[in-house]
Amino acid sequence: RLDKKAIELIYEASQSKDAILRQRLARASQKRAAVLPYAAMVLNQVVQLGGFDEIIVSASGLREGVIRHGLPNTAGKRDPLFDGIDLYLRLPDQARRFGHSLFGWLGGALRQGPDLFGDVDVSDRILEAACRLADSGARFHPDHRASMVFDQVLRGPFTGVTHTERLFLALAVGHRYARGLRCPERLQPLLAPGLVDFAAQLGACMRVGCVYSGRSADVLKTSRLERSRDALVLSVETPRTAMVSNEVERRLATAADLLGSRPEVRTH
Repeated sequence: RLDKKAIELIYEASQSKDAILRQRLARASQKRAAVLPYAAMVLNQVVQLGGFDEIIVSASGLREGVIRHGLPNTAGKRDPLFDGIDLYLRLPDQARRFGHSLFGWLGGALRQGPDLFGDVDVSDRILEAACRLADSGARFHPDHRASMVFDQVLRGPFTGVTHTERLFLALAVGHRYARGLRCPERLQPLLAPGLVDFAAQLGACMRVGCVYSGRSADVLKTSRLERSRDALVLSVETPRTAMVSNEVERRLATAADLLGSRPEVRTH
């Protein structure tokens, strides 16, 4: 979204004789640098004549917007980010079902935290997207899964996501496969420290669910992940207590440490 003031600044910058400013604008695309002033002029006139307070720029382009507008009304209820994940990764049905279950399983543990994306609905959407990506590295070599998943999510052709949200997803899913994954220095300005920490916490919690359930949606439903005042609690159905292996306990302890809590296993 661009408000009227932002559009005016773009127009003024494109007309500026400041060589450094013009050079910075030209970095966006050398092929389009020559026509940027004219495009800014047209955009500015459209906004003024239309009396618009803001405009929304399509992430995919005008043609995709026209196609989407012509689809049945039910298509408007679909999420382009979720559709992009499904179409690009072509995950098996089991992995998709697991991602959906993982989102519900994590809710009690992480939704109590601060709202780091400015809106509860946005936060839930990004959390669900991360869960849908939780098994996306299964086909990669174990020694390289974290870095390969990070690059795949960071550069994948997904739409409906901001640069900050995309980097957060890449980092969170990378942490799902390896603790201590570092964000590349050149990308660090995109994420506030709180989001960096939350990505590590989310990745660690996703890993607990993956290790406990063997990435099975049905098995995952036999447990819950919750937070009390001072503990991260894995609550497991009594007949399933044998599934809480040493590995599960280690992963739970890691996640609890990142959340500033103590790990606890309960039966119900």
